[in-house]
Amino acid sequence: MSDSRRPKNLKPLIPILIFGGFATFIASQEVPAFADWLERMFQPAQWQTKASCRDAVLEDIPAGSYARLQEGGSLNQTPDGPSVIGIRFAMLGQDGEEQIATYDCYLDADGELHRLTRRTR
Repeated sequence: MSDSRRPKNLKPLIPILIFGGFATFIASQEVPAFADWLERMFQPAQWQTKASCRDAVLEDIPAGSYARLQEGGSLNQTPDGPSVIGIRFAMLGQDGEEQIATYDCYLDADGELHRLTRRTR
């Protein structure tokens, strides 16, 4: 029997795979752009719903606020349509200090914006 039919030894790859898994998990929790990319690749319907809400939030934020996403929010399904709770943006306030604003977004069954609420901290 030939040695080429035996499976290769995968033991050296185990630490690399474990490290990669931890690095992916940490990046998905700490880097909003990476979490957004993961969601876009593996959960496109959920990503599209959140993107619709982010677009609505960005339209609500005044121009010149230098808004940046801090938290993409959590998606919830309701009988009336999806809702995204806790979309958090940091932005430049009128006084020049950074402000944090949290939004809740409610969509109808067709994916159209029904209501957008803002909570300022």
